[in-house]
Amino acid sequence: PGGMPFDPEPGTFGSGWRTGKPRPDFHLDATPYAGDFDAYVKARFTPKSRKNMRNEWNVLERRGAVAVEAITDRSAMADLRADYEAWYRYGDADPEARRAKLETWWAVYEALFDDLLAASVMRVDGRPASIVFGFRRGRDFDLFSLAFDPDLAELSVGKLHLQRVIRDFMTAGGDRFSFLVGDEDYK
Repeated sequence: PGGMPFDPEPGTFGSGWRTGKPRPDFHLDATPYAGDFDAYVKARFTPKSRKNMRNEWNVLERRGAVAVEAITDRSAMADLRADYEAWYRYGDADPEARRAKLETWWAVYEALFDDLLAASVMRVDGRPASIVFGFRRGRDFDLFSLAFDPDLAELSVGKLHLQRVIRDFMTAGGDRFSFLVGDEDYK
């Protein structure tokens, strides 16, 4: 652990494609919270936001059984590929450009050592609802990509899944959760 050998210095990754400003590496330093997700939520979110999160979880759980699981087997990860590719929405309005980008990402995942690759799936009533891919480096985690079923968007499945991944990361004693570069709203 320690050291970020392939992370750029914050703000040095290049010009932001939307703003023209440097795009920092957004990250959560989990060490001050010592694995206490509730303390993190209380420190980082307003009372209104915390109430909204609880309400969103309640609505989702009333909709059906909710399960979040780590995916460690590459064949299970491959089984989620079609859902991920169908749900992926960031940029690339051109379907061919999007397909080419996703093919490149899958090639990167297939080339990684098993101990670096991390994935999680949220299921609602047994069906995949949200998928998170990232990289583990010791006690650090880099969030690479998140996609969710657009039919469940009104239930905030992507946001809630990300909250659960952060909670599990903190509970396991993680130090740094990086959202990497970009200016997507969930960061």
